[in-house]
Amino acid sequence: MIQSNDNTNPLKIAIIGSRGYPYVYSGYETLIKELSERLVQRGCEVTVYCHRNLFKEKPATVNGVKLVYVPTIETKSLSQLIHSFLSMCHAAVSDVDVVFAVNAANGPFGLISKVFRKPTAINVDGLEWLRPKWRGLGARYFKIAARLSTILFDQIINEAKEIVQGGAKEIILLGQNVNAYSYKDKNKEFRLSDLLLELERQNRKTLLIGVSFALLDFVEKHPVKLQNTIVMETGGMKGKREEIVREQLHSILCKQFNVPKIHSEYGMTELLSQAYSKGDGVFYCPPWMRVSCRDTNDPLSNNKKSGGINIIDLANVNSCSFIASQDLGKINENNTFEILGRFDASDIRGCNLMVV
Repeated sequence: MIQSNDNTNPLKIAIIGSRGYPYVYSGYETLIKELSERLVQRGCEVTVYCHRNLFKEKPATVNGVKLVYVPTIETKSLSQLIHSFLSMCHAAVSDVDVVFAVNAANGPFGLISKVFRKPTAINVDGLEWLRPKWRGLGARYFKIAARLSTILFDQIINEAKEIVQGGAKEIILLGQNVNAYSYKDKNKEFRLSDLLLELERQNRKTLLIGVSFALLDFVEKHPVKLQNTIVMETGGMKGKREEIVREQLHSILCKQFNVPKIHSEYGMTELLSQAYSKGDGVFYCPPWMRVSCRDTNDPLSNNKKSGGINIIDLANVNSCSFIASQDLGKINENNTFEILGRFDASDIRGCNLMVV
């Protein structure tokens, strides 16, 4: 646990690798916001490196967190790397005691801190090179950078491992590609299957969430018998595997995971709300979400018992609240619904496949 009670000589920590603070855009920015504010409360002196171009106003301090605004070259693939490189150079020659980086892509920059003998730690986020959005050179770079992270940084921080060791009673494992999860301990690599088995051994309640193709890939490579874990599929082969009906998918997963039923989530990039099924294939909506069906040959029809799924989501503030999906389903009397499949030749969907 980090604690700095000496106000005359507080521990000085530099944080690099994100868009900045209090800019909250992704998981990394959320991590840095929560971490930096809590470290300040513990008496540490925290400096966060920010993308200069993202901040119209550039205060020197926010909520006790010192901010340094570093320029970068705005390119699609390199802006974050250039920003992190310049940030590490600045932090390495500053008077900070520790440099904390996020994102395995920053692994090579640990060499800079090594030269200046700055203690370092890095938070990595799974096997990034296996994710669909990275291909070719990008995937190869992530693989090399992740390897260098284990060599050039003094400490690799993996939150799931720390949570298990910390005695958490309930753990939720999230991810579009559950095979992307891994961590290293004493030069031995542990995968998601190892973590699940450890959680089972400790009788921890666990919720495992993944898209259909990822869960199938996982159980084929690592069949595990689960007793304390709820498995939830979020739908979709995303063009990675042949589409199969939900009943067949659940049958395979139940058998391989040794669980009585598979829970399901229904949602999409365009919606802020989701509907959930507790294993029977019937989805329940929150009160502000309504689902209806239209005739597959008449987009203006409505109130059909089965057909194309239409969604009204009142949580979509300042966005479109009415979505005509390409899913086929049927409506039940109590405002629940079931998904039967997809329109023929419908587009591949999936937020992690929406590459800009």
